[in-house]
Amino acid sequence: MIVSLAPARPRGALSLIFIVAGILALASCSSTPSQQSPSPSTSSASGNDSAASTPIRVTINGQVLHARLWDNAPARDLLDRLPLTVRLQDVDNQEKVGYLPKPPLSADGMPEGDDPQPGDIGWFRPWNTLAFYYGDVSYSGGIARIGRFDDPIDLVKAQTGFFHATIERAS
Repeated sequence: MIVSLAPARPRGALSLIFIVAGILALASCSSTPSQQSPSPSTSSASGNDSAASTPIRVTINGQVLHARLWDNAPARDLLDRLPLTVRLQDVDNQEKVGYLPKPPLSADGMPEGDDPQPGDIGWFRPWNTLAFYYGDVSYSGGIARIGRFDDPIDLVKAQTGFFHATIERAS
């Protein structure tokens, strides 16, 4: 007589485990394509139209940088709030960001995200933050490019810790 010390398992439970594992394996092999991030484009869906842009000045520590805000909903909304001083700080050695006053800017007609380039001015919808990009930031959901610096952005990149930037329409 053979005696087993292993506890008896109901065959139904073991079968159920294999069925669930099989379903999960099949689901992972489904023919539905996975969602991929959109590829970056050279002309942003955020409304990059330099012909319809508004010149602005960004003043940091008494030094003025020239830039433009494009003709898209969040940029127009930001223009309506100028002049504005924003407290910014560095994020990941790629961008300087600062919270904008509430209410959030309008996102009407904006894509779900974008791929900002160094020199771009952006708005991050989920946190209602203004961003000055000086590094290579990949595509990210929630980013809307709203403008671009005309001047080199070395001054932006050189800032450490918290600093203030005053944004106003150029005369």
